[in-house]
Amino acid sequence: MVNQVNVALQNNTSSGNVYAYVTGSAINNNGALCLIQADGKTPYYPPIPPTILSPLAVDCAIRLGPPGSTFTITVP
Repeated sequence: MVNQVNVALQNNTSSGNVYAYVTGSAINNNGALCLIQADGKTPYYPPIPPTILSPLAVDCAIRLGPPGSTFTITVP
């Protein structure tokens, strides 16, 4: 059985260009850094970056949509 939680993120601003980044430590992966990808459900375990502020290899910017909209993500 896979444990997961759904979280609703709502754009409460007046901007249509709002993004969320979800980060955490993966309990089942020795505490490795984990991000949720732009689809809001796929985990991404980035390698150790070569330098500070190195770009991610995948898109992890979760677009929340227009003002007032809600986007639900699934966190493993």
